[in-house]
Amino acid sequence: HKVNYLISKLSLDDREKCILAERLMDDDGLTMREIGESFGISRQRVEQIETRLRDKLKRNLQELAA
Repeated sequence: HKVNYLISKLSLDDREKCILAERLMDDDGLTMREIGESFGISRQRVEQIETRLRDKLKRNLQELAA
Protein backbone atom coordinates (compact mmCIF):
# COMPACT_ATOMS: atom_id res chain seq x y z
CA HIS A 1 0.00 0.00 0.00
CA LYS A 2 1.44 3.30 -1.09
CA VAL A 3 -0.25 5.21 1.75
CA ASN A 4 1.39 3.05 4.42
CA TYR A 5 4.73 3.37 2.63
CA LEU A 6 4.34 7.15 2.50
CA ILE A 7 3.45 7.37 6.17
CA SER A 8 6.41 5.19 7.13
CA LYS A 9 8.74 7.60 5.28
CA LEU A 10 7.53 10.59 7.30
CA SER A 11 9.15 11.51 10.56
CA LEU A 12 6.13 12.24 12.75
CA ASP A 13 5.91 13.16 16.41
CA ASP A 14 3.12 11.88 18.66
CA ARG A 15 0.84 14.84 18.00
CA GLU A 16 1.23 14.49 14.24
CA LYS A 17 0.54 10.75 14.44
CA CYS A 18 -2.61 11.40 16.47
CA ILE A 19 -3.82 14.09 14.06
CA LEU A 20 -3.11 11.83 11.09
CA ALA A 21 -5.02 8.96 12.66
CA GLU A 22 -7.90 10.92 14.17
CA ARG A 23 -8.42 13.72 11.67
CA LEU A 24 -7.15 12.60 8.28
CA MET A 25 -7.56 8.81 8.31
CA ASP A 26 -10.78 8.41 10.32
CA ASP A 27 -14.17 9.56 9.05
CA ASP A 28 -15.52 9.68 12.61
CA GLY A 29 -12.38 11.01 14.24
CA LEU A 30 -11.88 13.53 16.99
CA THR A 31 -12.44 17.25 16.63
CA MET A 32 -9.54 19.70 16.74
CA ARG A 33 -10.75 20.78 20.17
CA GLU A 34 -10.74 17.19 21.47
CA ILE A 35 -7.24 16.56 20.15
CA GLY A 36 -6.06 19.86 21.59
CA GLU A 37 -7.46 19.01 25.00
CA SER A 38 -5.71 15.63 25.00
CA PHE A 39 -2.34 17.31 24.29
CA GLY A 40 -2.92 20.49 26.28
CA ILE A 41 -2.81 22.75 23.22
CA SER A 42 -5.34 25.02 21.53
CA ARG A 43 -7.62 24.09 18.66
CA GLN A 44 -5.75 26.65 16.57
CA ARG A 45 -2.43 24.90 17.29
CA VAL A 46 -3.96 21.58 16.21
CA GLU A 47 -5.04 23.30 12.99
CA GLN A 48 -1.49 24.56 12.41
CA ILE A 49 -0.04 21.10 12.99
CA GLU A 50 -2.64 19.56 10.68
CA THR A 51 -1.77 22.07 7.95
CA ARG A 52 1.95 21.30 8.33
CA LEU A 53 1.17 17.57 8.23
CA ARG A 54 -0.89 17.97 5.05
CA ASP A 55 2.04 19.83 3.47
CA LYS A 56 4.43 17.01 4.44
CA LEU A 57 2.07 14.45 2.94
CA LYS A 58 1.67 16.47 -0.25
CA ARG A 59 5.44 16.90 -0.70
CA ASN A 60 6.06 13.22 -0.15
CA LEU A 61 3.28 12.22 -2.53
CA GLN A 62 4.79 14.44 -5.21
CA GLU A 63 8.21 12.83 -4.66
CA LEU A 64 6.66 9.36 -4.81
CA ALA A 65 4.88 10.20 -8.07
CA ALA A 66 8.02 11.61 -9.70
